[in-house]
Amino acid sequence: MNFTTIIDHFNQKPTQLLYHYATQQGLLGIMKSKCLWASSIHFLNDSLEFKHAFELLRDEINTRLSDAEELEKAFLNSVLSSFTSTSYLNIFVCSFSEEGDLLSQWRAYSANGTGYSLGIHYNDLSSLIQGQNFKLVKCIYDINDQKVIIRNLLRNAVLNYVENRKTNISATINIHLAYFLEDFLRIAPILKHDSYYEEQEWRLISPQISLDNSEVDFREGKSTIVPYFKFRLAKETENLKLRKLIVGPNPQKWDATIPVAYLITKNKIENCSVGLSRIPYRGW
Repeated sequence: MNFTTIIDHFNQKPTQLLYHYATQQGLLGIMKSKCLWASSIHFLNDSLEFKHAFELLRDEINTRLSDAEELEKAFLNSVLSSFTSTSYLNIFVCSFSEEGDLLSQWRAYSANGTGYSLGIHYNDLSSLIQGQNFKLVKCIYDINDQKVIIRNLLRNAVLNYVENRKTNISATINIHLAYFLEDFLRIAPILKHDSYYEEQEWRLISPQISLDNSEVDFREGKSTIVPYFKFRLAKETENLKLRKLIVGPNPQKWDATIPVAYLITKNKIENCSVGLSRIPYRGW
């Protein structure tokens, strides 16, 4: 995957519905606030997720260091040093799947299948995504593509540094290090382990956001408090735009559709169909 290809990948727009999985409490919260909670990337379900991209980067740097010239080594070592800690990188993400009725997602996001998946169309989100300075990008699962992306990104950063170096080497390194960090942080959140391939995930990704931002709040997590960003799904004066709402594979699916239908009507959500999971209920 070359540089042009990765640009094309970022410019790709989903044409089908994307689904966001939620618990009962999550659904009620979305309806009330007209917001999604984009969690800090350091506190996702898979705690190693963000580290995957850094491991790929570290491996590529170590490979290049073995035969790099001194000027290049100075830059590469600076990149390594800058990533000794990533806790200061406040990036928030929210997940969508191309699949609205997926067993692994029900298990992850709704206890005993008593959750919902919300089908949203990109056309209803595009202006909101742009207005809040987020990006919606499809995840990349192929390890070979991931390695090529990191390799090309690092190679371009090194070439730019070498070609534009000035007398003050330290200042030049810092400038190009900042450029590289900005590019790398756009890509790192979409590089996922191939074991998650079936999810066909699209990620809503924030720029770096300070934790004192007014839209940042905190919620209870499984083992620690989790920072999250309130991504607005509709303007204050507008109603939510959902295209489909799928009731999870709980033991009372048919009964569960009735209050959902009322909920949709009460919140003045138009043209939203209600569907049922086709997955047989299990007591997981």
